[in-house]
Amino acid sequence: MASALQPTLTSGWTGWTGTELQAYATTYFPGGCDPEATTGLTSCDTTLIGYYPYKVKHTNIPSGVSPLSTKTATNRDWDIAMVTIILPADSIPRSELESWSRFHIRPALTEPTTDDRWMIDHILTAPASCPTPFETTTSTPLHSWGDNLPSEFITEYLLPKATVVSAETYTRTNLYSPPITEVVRKIHVKSTDLPPTRHGGRPMYGNQLYNLDLDKLNQSYVQNCYLPDQPRPPTQAELCPYTYAGKCSKLESWMVIVAAIIPSIFVLGFVENFFWFRRLMLGKTCLRMGTVCWALILIFVVGFTIIEKRRSPEDRADFRQQWKTMQLKTKIKLWFQFGFSHRYPVTWLGERKKVVRQERVEMQRGGGFGGGNGGAASGGQPEHDDTPLPAYPGPRSSGISGTTVASSGPVLGNPNAVLGSGTAVIGPTLAPVQMLSSSSPQQPAANTGPASDGFELFRGSNVHYYTMST
Repeated sequence: MASALQPTLTSGWTGWTGTELQAYATTYFPGGCDPEATTGLTSCDTTLIGYYPYKVKHTNIPSGVSPLSTKTATNRDWDIAMVTIILPADSIPRSELESWSRFHIRPALTEPTTDDRWMIDHILTAPASCPTPFETTTSTPLHSWGDNLPSEFITEYLLPKATVVSAETYTRTNLYSPPITEVVRKIHVKSTDLPPTRHGGRPMYGNQLYNLDLDKLNQSYVQNCYLPDQPRPPTQAELCPYTYAGKCSKLESWMVIVAAIIPSIFVLGFVENFFWFRRLMLGKTCLRMGTVCWALILIFVVGFTIIEKRRSPEDRADFRQQWKTMQLKTKIKLWFQFGFSHRYPVTWLGERKKVVRQERVEMQRGGGFGGGNGGAASGGQPEHDDTPLPAYPGPRSSGISGTTVASSGPVLGNPNAVLGSGTAVIGPTLAPVQMLSSSSPQQPAANTGPASDGFELFRGSNVHYYTMST
């Protein structure tokens, strides 16, 4: 076997070229016979040159032997070449053929065999932004990772860098052959120990499913700071959804605005309170205890807020002069004493202005008749008279009976009358009506009496005429 490792590999990768000898050999039948009759087994009676050459255990070409052919296999992913020299049949002794003793001499089947299973370890590193950075390792078969690598290259170039993880021994039994012992070794090598590819990056001629699985593991899990068998941690966007002044926060924008405005309004309320206190000391209309700013924050502040009435112009002039001459320290002290309560600074402003509330009961009547002696005419201004109406004097002695038609308007002094336009029912007799004022009693007019068709009502200095027809 010939396998050349370039000396420059120690300083950098420049490629690798190996040489292998193969030779044809005569195959004898029946199977398991001894063509040289040296083992006492059945002699061979049939010969055949095999279709495939056998691998030679060394790389020395015997003198006088000319190769039948030479071929070179170039790896598609790595700069690796394998030169194979094929020799004629029986040019190499059978004992020097690597496969002959194994497949053509029955006792050789009991010899232990070794099966190396190479794995490539890929180390994936989580980003530094993860709460807990970590590394994880996943493995893929070497023969599926890229184009096939020669066994000579694996033995000479990768084996010194590899780690034999485990070696397990298995025994295979067959009904028609003796048991065969097989040693299985698991050998791991890092992906960084492989030589660089021709095109750079990962191999292109391997099983791409492994590439997809590796990318999925790295991008979907490791780069998101967790592994497939672990719960997904919150992302950076979830941990820090909002940023204010370079600081991370989970509060939404409207919360920050409200949190900034409410304290500002509250503080501004003190400024407003001092403003109202100054107006109080100047004798102007002002709010006491509460402020508009505080009412915007807490509505129930309105219930504690009162309005102080302004003082007379003379008082305001005195208070203005008093405020100008007052020291700032005194102003602040008085503000704390009276700005946050309903107490009135009597010592400085005197007694509080009293608010007199009067209730007036007004009777209003619109003009519906032609005014007499200055009475309200139709469509004129209503009259206001607080004098109480007189009591009904009772029926008159002379009789006016039947139904009369009254003009539109009220009929005063008759409880049997129906107000409004239309028909008024008057009792059988009506006594003379005399309306007396508390200050100057008046007598009925001369044209009133039993036979008259009208009468007058006197109320104070106003005279109202009501006409009735029979």
